Amino acid sequence: MKNFSNIVAFQGVWFASVLGAAHGYPWIGAVALLPFLLWQLGSSSDPGYDLRALLVMGAAGLAIDSIYPILGSLSYSSPWPSSGFAPAWLVVMWLNLALTMNHSLRWLRRRYLLAALFGSTGGALSYWAGARLGAMQLHWPTSTIIPLIGLIWAVALPATYRALERPERT
Repeated sequence: MKNFSNIVAFQGVWFASVLGAAHGYPWIGAVALLPFLLWQLGSSSDPGYDLRALLVMGAAGLAIDSIYPILGSLSYSSPWPSSGFAPAWLVVMWLNLALTMNHSLRWLRRRYLLAALFGSTGGALSYWAGARLGAMQLHWPTSTIIPLIGLIWAVALPATYRALERPERT
């Protein structure tokens, strides 16, 4: 039941972020994330992992989603604080995903091929849906940018899981 609640909360924050950005209210995603964050950290069996995931995913999101406008491949609705970088609402979405990594997506830990497949599919579909809902505008053909985003996510998600592993103590 807790994993189901994690999935529902994740989806709620995702929709709040995307629809908020699409309609000029980019702060709605952050407001929706706050109770999810507090609930997840308060009920987590490993809040340290969750905190590390938030840091790693936040940094990854800022870096990766800043590349697209630099390349001219897409632009974001509600691009605060700058149109040249990933907007705050999109970094919130990466933080949202971080809160699933040790919970509803825990089954992907140390399963890098599955994480790559899941990241590729889920990442590409998420951006495609975000564009269809008006949160971003694609400037390259969909047949080019969506598979490219899928490829990036096929690397990013397993790399993030790998970065979050604690080294074995000898």
